[in-house]
Amino acid sequence: MDFRSMVSRIGAVSFGLRFPMQLLNLRRATLIVAVSLALVALWTPGRVHAAASGVRHILMGSLSFGGPPASAPRQSASGAREREGATADIQTDVRISDHAPGVDFYGVITTRFSDVRWGQQTAEQTIWEATKCHFDRGLPKVSVLGFRGDITHGDTSTRVMATPRQIGKLVPDDEILTTRRVPAGLNRDGAELLIQAVTKTSELALSLRLVVKYCDL
Repeated sequence: MDFRSMVSRIGAVSFGLRFPMQLLNLRRATLIVAVSLALVALWTPGRVHAAASGVRHILMGSLSFGGPPASAPRQSASGAREREGATADIQTDVRISDHAPGVDFYGVITTRFSDVRWGQQTAEQTIWEATKCHFDRGLPKVSVLGFRGDITHGDTSTRVMATPRQIGKLVPDDEILTTRRVPAGLNRDGAELLIQAVTKTSELALSLRLVVKYCDL
């Protein structure tokens, strides 16, 4: 066997060994791409609103006093009994920043919750909503700036003035703690972001629901 024939046979054997590996790698790559595309189709909001080209944001809210939601701070049994029969008249200040082509909103929305009884939660109400459908440029920024008002129990009235902690300042006597979470999944109408602001001393909890409604421009 001459040298050229030997090189040709070695090359053929080498190709024969590499070909199954190349085919296997190609199949793996194809599978990865297919799975990735399936996940994108499953979780991308566009799949839910394929016909829609814009969004409109709506902020809903409700206030609870010493009761639900479960993450609100709890008093001892004796402390809770002392507050039974109390009512709260509270105003909340929520700052909203929503910017997109055709929409430019920045401001503080004040909402009043009257005669909120101990251990109860008010009905949900609309706090703010975008005036029109606009291009999707992400969620607006929502910040709870304060609770203010009065808690009345019999002939006694206690002033409420709760604020979040700020860098360089003393911790407020009645501090606001804020949490955010995204519920699992989407629906055909839109997506949601849940925001909860709880006061540590006065035991008030503002539950906000930022709704993303899909719409046509």
